[in-house]
Amino acid sequence: KINLYDSSKESEDEEGRRPRNFKPRVNFAQITDLQQCLEKFRMCAEAIEYVLQVIGGDLQHNTERNRALTPQQQLLTALHWLGNGAQYHGVADMHGLHKSTVQRCVQNVCQKIVTKLFPEEIRWPTGEALASLSQQFMTVAGFPRIAGCIDGSLILIDSPKLNEKAYVDRNEDHSLNVMAVCGPNCEFFDITARWSGSTQDSRIMKRSSLFTQWEIIGHLSRGHYFFGTVATPF
Repeated sequence: KINLYDSSKESEDEEGRRPRNFKPRVNFAQITDLQQCLEKFRMCAEAIEYVLQVIGGDLQHNTERNRALTPQQQLLTALHWLGNGAQYHGVADMHGLHKSTVQRCVQNVCQKIVTKLFPEEIRWPTGEALASLSQQFMTVAGFPRIAGCIDGSLILIDSPKLNEKAYVDRNEDHSLNVMAVCGPNCEFFDITARWSGSTQDSRIMKRSSLFTQWEIIGHLSRGHYFFGTVATPF
């Protein structure tokens, strides 16, 4: 007879199978000191908790296999990488994770922030809130009828594989040219982050949805102005 089931083969497979090794994980959630939080995550503990409340449910894994990360662990890992400009492998070693796990944390957290938190927090004030902004700017700097400060900032990136030359900025670095409008308390009201580093500030402004609303529709202005540079003459 032919033995179709060879138990000795199974035993050999089990003996040859490598056990999975899990790195000891560091519990950064225990850090509550303000200075330490700012150094590691660029946010205070209260702000981190708020973000976790908004997006935590979307980060929850439906399994406990392979020691799945909790929403809090995913958020802190992503914030650590975003706030320090570190390499993936550096953050991975500090958190006791694999480099690919850190990459997934950053991608997932950023996606949830953009889809859930961004629309609620980055928006234009209206009505009494807009009038209050004007008064706050007057108190801070003595400028009347100011609704926001506008400028561009070059955000360094790795050299892209496609259309690489377009991302070379005036400093010969690869970057994105990000335009933002801020309030008197350094809060963001509008962000445009889709242009390459070689793009002029004036072009970004004129192609932005904010410019359309301000100049063409006019429902945002109501006698107020942006404080900016020559490149952003609002």
